[in-house]
Amino acid sequence: MQEKSVRRKISLKRAFIITLLVFLAFPASAFAAQAESFWDLRWHWMNFVLYLVLLYFLVRKPIAQVWSSRISAIERDVTANKRNLEEANTRFEQVQSKLEQVDEEIRVFSEAIERESQKEAARVIDEAKAKAEKIIAQAKLSAIAEQKGLEAALRRELSEQVIEQAEARLKTGLSEAEHRALRDRAAGEVKSVIH
Repeated sequence: MQEKSVRRKISLKRAFIITLLVFLAFPASAFAAQAESFWDLRWHWMNFVLYLVLLYFLVRKPIAQVWSSRISAIERDVTANKRNLEEANTRFEQVQSKLEQVDEEIRVFSEAIERESQKEAARVIDEAKAKAEKIIAQAKLSAIAEQKGLEAALRRELSEQVIEQAEARLKTGLSEAEHRALRDRAAGEVKSVIH
């Protein structure tokens, strides 16, 4: 830092000397046409040089302070920008690693969802099979109950018919052989309905 300020002072002195020489050379040639000799302009030159020296001493420190503050502001900005760049790079690396992990997380979640959906599908199929078996069992029980109900109704109806026919025969007077044949025939019809 100190080396930079020494270099700046040397640069300022060089610029001042070059400017002084330019001003010294220019007015001398400009006024040479009006004056007869250099010594006629000496008081103008002495005033001009005195003005430049006075100006140098008056403006030197404020200009140096302005340049110094400008340099320190630039250095602060550069340091802050480096820090911001490092933070941005760190955040970028974190986001990039998260993005790399996102693909893996998506794969893991997809596999978990696939497993869960297969389990759910198997559970639904098992429930459907259990309900189907239950419905089949209930249907069989209903069929058996209906069959028994029909058999009972048929027996009742046949017995009523047999009784009616028997009463009708009794009224007409049946012989023993006819009565036996009628009973056997009624019993055969009942057995054929049952089986």
